[in-house]
Amino acid sequence: MMVAERLRRNERSGRLVPDEPPDVVFEVRIAEGAEAERLRVEQARVLWEVMEWVAQRRSMHGQDHAA
Repeated sequence: MMVAERLRRNERSGRLVPDEPPDVVFEVRIAEGAEAERLRVEQARVLWEVMEWVAQRRSMHGQDHAA
């Protein structure tokens, strides 16, 4: 099956969206001390990068400036 066959057009936005939400699997691990601090810094850096990426992508497509 081609990817396009698994998509439908959203009536409000006009964008192609999946027929079903994707399956998501994640693991929760408790961190303490130095490991927790390292993880906090890494998560903050990654979230910042994602927000910058979203803002750049929206700008490239002529949409409003996000984030």
